[in-house]
Amino acid sequence: MFVLDKEPKTSEVENWTIGGEAELALLTNGPFTAAWFADCVGRRDWGQLWAFIKERGTFPLLWLFIGMVSAYDSYLVIRYSETIWYLESNPVGRMLLNMQDGRPSLFIAVKFLGTIFALGLLIVARHFNKTMGGIIAAWVAGFQLLLLAYLVLA
Repeated sequence: MFVLDKEPKTSEVENWTIGGEAELALLTNGPFTAAWFADCVGRRDWGQLWAFIKERGTFPLLWLFIGMVSAYDSYLVIRYSETIWYLESNPVGRMLLNMQDGRPSLFIAVKFLGTIFALGLLIVARHFNKTMGGIIAAWVAGFQLLLLAYLVLA
């Protein structure tokens, strides 16, 4: 476990690279806590939040956006489960719906597993090459943005 002897300076925190429990302890007890985040939002200190995002990178935001669009898509499948067979444009999705006589359970399960697999691959790609992982995440997020526009506007 990583223990601080003294209160760290901001410049020291930016240069720390630790892992496991110590990193989790630093994130939950260190200078970037949920209370700090809520305080920044409450004060509308967007500059400090932007600095935090730049320091941590945009990858977590892209990764979260990809997952959220997928979750929204799955929500719409459940919401419109009575008519999803008529609304679904994806031929693979229609095939999965046909396999269960229009019930969306298999379709949602495959979407869920596909999303988990894709998000996992993004993490692996980022682990081996941060730049390439970020580029791939940006492309996938771009396609998810197009999907979101289609879901909202169509």
